[in-house]
Formats: sequence, C-alpha cells, structure tokens
Amino acid sequence: MIEIGQEKQFNNITFRIVEVVHYVSGTGQREILVGYRIKVGDWESPTGHFWMPVYADINKKIIETIIHNTKASAELRSRIDNETLNKLQKMLEEEEEKKSIKVEKR
Repeated sequence: MIEIGQEKQFNNITFRIVEVVHYVSGTGQREILVGYRIKVGDWESPTGHFWMPVYADINKKIIETIIHNTKASAELRSRIDNETLNKLQKMLEEEEEKKSIKVEKR
C-alpha cells in the first residue's frame, strides 16, 4: 500500500511520496498517480509524478525514477555520487532478474 509521507532511503538519497491519487483508466485498469520529491543533502527536487498499476512493485518504480531523474537533471546528477548510482542500477537489474526467473518457472 502506497501512502503519502512514505519515504525510501538509498544512502544519501531520500525519496518521499507527497501525493497519491487512485483512479480507473480508460481501459478499466486500476492505477495510481504518485507525486514524489527526491532529496539529496539539503537540496530537494520539485514535485514530480508517475503513473503505475496498483499491483506494480513500487520499489522498482522508485529506483527507476531516481535513475531517470539523475540522467535528466544536472542538479541532481551533481549531488549523487557514482557509487550510489551504480548500487541503484544493480538493484534494478536484480529486480529484473527476479522477474525473469518467476516467468521461467511458470
């Protein structure tokens, strides 16, 4: 369950959920609009948003979002060290491996 105020910590990066809107898409799928802020040290990003199905893994989406924002934002990129970014990328790859193993077992 995703809730406003929920935080995930990755080394010096804090990912905070600031908005959650549940809705039904045009195809009848239940989805969530998530508003977030990324904080590194004393710097905090403006609020960003992403959509996801209610059943999707929020942890994977958070890691993907941090990696994407790091590539897109020079301000954020300058505040995150390469070691932390590499750890996040590795975590994302491990999640993908777990997913592919589950599919192969079926």
